[in-house]
Amino acid sequence: MIRRFFAIILAAITALFSFVFAKLNPFAPKEPEPSIPIEIVYEPDTSVPTSEEETQPTETTTEAQPSTTEPEPEPAVTSITLDPSWTYADYSVIHTDSAKLYRSQAPSRKGKIVCINAGHGCAGGSTQFTYCHPDGSPKVTSGSTAAGAIMATAVSDGTVLLDGTPEADATLALALQVKARLLADGYDVLMIRETQDAQLDNIARTVIANNAADCHIALHYDSSET
Repeated sequence: MIRRFFAIILAAITALFSFVFAKLNPFAPKEPEPSIPIEIVYEPDTSVPTSEEETQPTETTTEAQPSTTEPEPEPAVTSITLDPSWTYADYSVIHTDSAKLYRSQAPSRKGKIVCINAGHGCAGGSTQFTYCHPDGSPKVTSGSTAAGAIMATAVSDGTVLLDGTPEADATLALALQVKARLLADGYDVLMIRETQDAQLDNIARTVIANNAADCHIALHYDSSET
């Protein structure tokens, strides 16, 4: 019994001594310590372009915009002179002035040009002469020039109204009113004269109207009685 007790005590002392010696022995192999995993997170610097970004060209897409360029408006006023190449133009003896073509600015344009010819109003026109008819045939009806005449004044002075108004002034006043009305209605207007004197004889006026207008209206007062 005593021996067994001492045997247990001796075994315990021996085990304790072995444990202490193992801990204090610098040459004893050490058990590896458990490793602690370390997670490395890589966050690229977006402020610096990568080599791939540097080598890629930058593409910019621009959508085609519809053209907003509007066609230039026609000039409101255009001068029309006698073209020597026009038929019968060479019969004219007074043609240093020009007619004025006005383009209507009305919302609905008619696409037609009306020539307004205020009769008379040509200084010196009564001292020069032209053929009554381009083919040289005699005049059929009477007026400022008697029937049967072959030559007539280039532009006569016209008559005088009962109140003393010269026919040239009356036709001009009427022409300006007709012009305003036609432009408002959408018609373009070719004015032979807008002043007291227009150096265009009757042939020049007629030839310009024939070549630059769709309609020719010559204004005259042939009587002061009615």
